[in-house]
Amino acid sequence: MNNSNIISRKEKKIRKILILGGYGAVGYETTKILLNRTDAEIVIAGRSLEKAQSAAVKLSKETNNTHVSGKSIDAFNYNEVVSVFKMIDWVIICIPLTGLGGNLAQAAYEAGIHYLDINANQEKQAYLQSMAANIKQKGLNFVSEAGCAPGLPSLLVLYAYEQLGKLNTVDIGLIFRESKVSYGTAYDMLVELGAKHRIFKNGDWRKAMLSDGKKIDFGLLYGKNQCYPFEFLELVKLPTKELGINNMGFYAAGFNPVINMLVLVWMITRLYKSKVGLKLGAKIATWAGKFTRPPFCTVIQVDATARNGSRMRIKVGHEDAYIATAIPLAACMTQMLEMDLFSQSGLHLMGHFLKSDKFLKDIESMGMDVKIEHEHVT
Repeated sequence: MNNSNIISRKEKKIRKILILGGYGAVGYETTKILLNRTDAEIVIAGRSLEKAQSAAVKLSKETNNTHVSGKSIDAFNYNEVVSVFKMIDWVIICIPLTGLGGNLAQAAYEAGIHYLDINANQEKQAYLQSMAANIKQKGLNFVSEAGCAPGLPSLLVLYAYEQLGKLNTVDIGLIFRESKVSYGTAYDMLVELGAKHRIFKNGDWRKAMLSDGKKIDFGLLYGKNQCYPFEFLELVKLPTKELGINNMGFYAAGFNPVINMLVLVWMITRLYKSKVGLKLGAKIATWAGKFTRPPFCTVIQVDATARNGSRMRIKVGHEDAYIATAIPLAACMTQMLEMDLFSQSGLHLMGHFLKSDKFLKDIESMGMDVKIEHEHVT
């Protein structure tokens, strides 16, 4: 373990972190980064004790760090979750929230611990919003929508504002190419796709239509991709008037042509209205992932135009979709470990809360590809 990378922290600061879903793809990579860059004690947790312990042993060898262990926990057993949470300081949620909603956040609040998740689940967000005042009063930090998408879009918009001043137009594009998509991830994504989405047009949020989609050029390697509107809470919560934004939208490209066609049929037939339809859609999307062809990647691209005509393009990505989520998540956690948590207590969205300049430097040092292009008007 490289001691020069270890965060120097006072003894009173947070030390024990449980990563729920720690032996999954995102959780595993997040744990690896935290073991390499902090002196925190990490507990890898999931339903399978064997998988949790096996991952802990493997990661301990990979990082030359013994501050990692495995534990069994059933995320659907509320009392068990609260009991386990009371033994830690932080929980990072790296599992789909299908059927869980705000239960894990509620358990974290009851246990009196800090909370971090990667999910855009609407039921969970409703619970968090209802508890915002209580969370702050209790001196806790609940950070939601951390990771790549959600997570990076609002942070990159705010970074562009810091560099350019008042913005006018912001287009955010996402390309996601991954051949192995888990059932739970596919299910959660379809739930969100079935929700109503909006774009910010002429100073107001309005319902997005399929016709609002646009082709976005992601560069030589990935080319032009047809992208469709998608809504994230982190963008809706941005102070658009203060930032000067008149038009803003988030546009996502599909996985591959087969999944794109299946999702379009699924949307037209309104199968997202039923659990049976969601389950069917998730199974089909998981199966159809095999038709995705290289180059694999997750890339977020922000094209921002300022009021004075200056422009900025920020492109952040990684060839591995799961590492692309793990790196921003780990960078968020390392920043949180350096903070005076009590003075910062409350409910936060990752992209609004962190220092964007430091964050971009951190994720680049962790292996994320970060490219920033300026076109200033003098």
